[in-house]
Amino acid sequence: MKILHLTSSFYPDSTGGTESYVLHLTQGQMRNGHSVELLRLGTMSNYVYRDLNVNTVEPSKISKIAYYAGLKNHEALENAILETQPDVLYIHDRNPHFSASILAKVKSKLPKCKMIGVYHSAGQSCPNRSLINAQNDVCDGELIAKRCTTCRLTKTKGAFIGQVTNAFSLNSAIANGNPLSELTHANYYTRSYIKAFNMWIDALDTIQYHADWVKDLLLLNGVVEKKLSYVPLESIYDFQMPTTLKNEYNATEKIQVVCAGRCINIKGQLMLLQALENLGADTQEKIDVHFIGPGFDDDNEYAQKVRRKIESLDFVHQPKLLKPEDVALFLKDKHVGVVPTLCPETGPLVILDFLKSGMNVLSTPYIGIKNDAIDYFEFSDVQSLNNALMKVVFRISQKL
Repeated sequence: MKILHLTSSFYPDSTGGTESYVLHLTQGQMRNGHSVELLRLGTMSNYVYRDLNVNTVEPSKISKIAYYAGLKNHEALENAILETQPDVLYIHDRNPHFSASILAKVKSKLPKCKMIGVYHSAGQSCPNRSLINAQNDVCDGELIAKRCTTCRLTKTKGAFIGQVTNAFSLNSAIANGNPLSELTHANYYTRSYIKAFNMWIDALDTIQYHADWVKDLLLLNGVVEKKLSYVPLESIYDFQMPTTLKNEYNATEKIQVVCAGRCINIKGQLMLLQALENLGADTQEKIDVHFIGPGFDDDNEYAQKVRRKIESLDFVHQPKLLKPEDVALFLKDKHVGVVPTLCPETGPLVILDFLKSGMNVLSTPYIGIKNDAIDYFEFSDVQSLNNALMKVVFRISQKL
């Protein structure tokens, strides 16, 4: 078959979870004899990455309305898809450029092409790009215009302004795009987003998911079950996951703890650092902690807070940015991987790296991966993470 993957970003300039998933998927499909190409947004020339042809199309400038409702036209993108004439089209982002309107135009000209959407993150169904209700509780994901608008405005404008603005927001008038329209027409923006989401789902033949909570969310929003397809992440990653700790631990060494992921506020590094800070001195003496991933050198406020906290703890190493091919080597003598994400995820691929390396994993139940080597702590709870760290350090110490 001829397969085309549609994504916003890709290697080598972007190395997030979606990019890693797409890379593993395309490599497997090529090994199975399929003709595979990737089409991404970008301003660079077409290129080849690990024998995969990567074609690029320049993104359009996105207005607020287009962001929430999706683009209606993008001829360069539409033409690039049609030139490929794919039998199967994977859509890896619900990016405004990959809107239902554009997909419908492609489908009208390629009626036999199967369109598969892949749910990679909460941002694909949540107007607030996460499923954290009012920055506190995990949301069930049901798209309710008033609730979603209040949540979004509360996060950006503050609780009082958010609630007042929502109460007087215009629901039906067309926003004119001026800077105040996000407030005066806040519900209109949310309603546009929900409409675009439903149209996007309708345009797909299948939507693939990796976590139970995603299926529950999609069903809650009216997606028919026959359109859903469960794809375990480990089937794409292509390895047999161990269920027990395999890395050696020597009593003369310290227990090596690793936190991996982008340095952005939904990844929970500050929560982990606070939990580490609150550990007893005897536990702190037994561990070394490592942070790996991009963004720690950013100048934003969150990265600055993370760096200051890391510098204040003498058992925490300075963060490293590793090349993807160097991650396995780095992890081979590590013992515990921590994923303190504050946003429900479909399965951070770093967990599979941890498990493949024979490490114990600490994470919340919202990760979409099930394995006996994973210990769970309560979502966004420093004390629960603190307790989980102490238990795993004690358990590893007792293995001698």
